[in-house]
Amino acid sequence: MIKINKDQFAMDTRLRGILWQYRRRHPFRFLKNRTEWYVYPVIKRVPDFPLHIDFETSSLCNLNCPMCYRPHRSDKNDGLMDFDVFKKGIDECAEHGLYSIRLSWRGEPTMHPHIIDMIRYAKSRDISEVSFITNGYNLNDELSEGLVRAGLDYFSVSIDGIGEKYEEIRYPARFDETVEKLKTVRHMRDNFGGGYPRIRINSIWSAVKDHKKEYFSIFNPIVDFITVNPDYDHSLDATGVDPRHVCQYLFQRLTVMWDGTVPLCICDKSKEVILGSIGEKTLAEIWHGEEMNLVRRKHVEGKITEVPPCIKCQRPVTRQIGNQRDVG
Repeated sequence: MIKINKDQFAMDTRLRGILWQYRRRHPFRFLKNRTEWYVYPVIKRVPDFPLHIDFETSSLCNLNCPMCYRPHRSDKNDGLMDFDVFKKGIDECAEHGLYSIRLSWRGEPTMHPHIIDMIRYAKSRDISEVSFITNGYNLNDELSEGLVRAGLDYFSVSIDGIGEKYEEIRYPARFDETVEKLKTVRHMRDNFGGGYPRIRINSIWSAVKDHKKEYFSIFNPIVDFITVNPDYDHSLDATGVDPRHVCQYLFQRLTVMWDGTVPLCICDKSKEVILGSIGEKTLAEIWHGEEMNLVRRKHVEGKITEVPPCIKCQRPVTRQIGNQRDVG
């Protein structure tokens, strides 16, 4: 059994969902990538190189949100990715024609002093889609203009609820200030960014479920797409994952931590399984390495519970909370 992209849900109209998916700078490369993204895990095909790579430019964060998994990590060694490590990774990605990268994982990417240079470098190496996830706290005018001019393709801002609910969760961020920051980025990108970066926002379900229409009405004119995540309990040592589950990520993507270490996947937040490290091995060697292939076999053979981080994974047990199409 396998679930593809079943842990995030739309809280938007169907038309805006379609436009979000297909308004890409490189639509034909996107369609090829998405076809492989959905098909390869189902047929258990391992591509020559990952279809996507997450580069953790920063594992530091400037907020302390109550629902975050960060306090539950056993790995508390945080830092910023060295630019030379980043370039080494991007150069290999370029050699293999990688479609997309994301510049975030466990931390806040805008805390990296060279985040704009990193975006610019990735785009100069013909990476079709460069994105990141942010809390938006650092989105001042200077940074926003830099992101637009560097060629960022899209970013997702975590905005949990509205008004006091948002400010309670995302302290010390202020709701009205965050809305204005998004308006500023929108104005810049529409005036001199050619419509990029596109903007998505995301909330945890509990923060927005009672105010769906108001949330949508505030952000519909500003952002391109609105999504919602289920609430997770990150304190669990086991989630009750079905041993027959086969993870899609083993056939799709790799993650590179801030120090160049490559953990099993984006759900291995405490790096319980280390596949290798940039500088010691190439990303291609890690992708086809003995450790990665062993985990793939365990999944296919129904032995997922023998892989430590997989026991704690929230994604396979995510309940369908329903795509909210009644927001217009």
